[in-house]
Amino acid sequence: MLKNSIRYKYILITHDGDIPVPGDYEWLLDDANLLAWFGQNIGLQHPKLFPIPIGVANSYWAHGNISALRIVSRSLEPFRSRHTLLYVNIKSDTNYVERTKVEKYVEQEFAGRSDVTIVNKGQLDWEAYMKQLGGAKFVLSPAGNGIDCHRTWEALIMGAVPVVRDSSISALYADLPVMIVNDWKELNLDSLRRFETYLNLSSAALPIRPKIWARYWLEKIFSMRQNATQAACKPCFK
Repeated sequence: MLKNSIRYKYILITHDGDIPVPGDYEWLLDDANLLAWFGQNIGLQHPKLFPIPIGVANSYWAHGNISALRIVSRSLEPFRSRHTLLYVNIKSDTNYVERTKVEKYVEQEFAGRSDVTIVNKGQLDWEAYMKQLGGAKFVLSPAGNGIDCHRTWEALIMGAVPVVRDSSISALYADLPVMIVNDWKELNLDSLRRFETYLNLSSAALPIRPKIWARYWLEKIFSMRQNATQAACKPCFK
């Protein structure tokens, strides 16, 4: 078996999949040589499991064009200057039940508000969609195929606050401007205003979002490896 064939301490990184981790490989967590498992869509709590972002789509897809992303995110409008309070643009071909339910709720809860934008699915190309994210304060981001969602990270990159439902990856949003609700009915004008007040941003500022950068995660992983190496090399004293 895999865990018996690895004789050294190791860190496991898994990504590019919607199935919750560890899934059928939960037995790997019992491997004494496994220091940590960094994975997308972490499905349970364990001291060795650490969630990492789904991030943006692979470059294989049009909505994973990093060059275009750099261009549209280069000059972002300050958070407090944005005119769209809540932006909604979701497809119901994934996670159909939850997405259709929350979209219907938002349509009713925010009916008649000119600062809430609800876009018909498939209406925009990706670059136009990203620019609209950059003009919004909050972005509705229910789960899709997996627990995590590209939209959450697209919104963060564009300086917006994604609104997500509490899940097994909520720890991933620590130190990030992400509004977490236990139930979608908690999403209303008052809760959005309270979160905006909580951010306490100056008129020219964007929310601080360190975890959108690859270097944050590389440093975290390499630091864990270095600490494990140093611990293994410490002399023993009697």
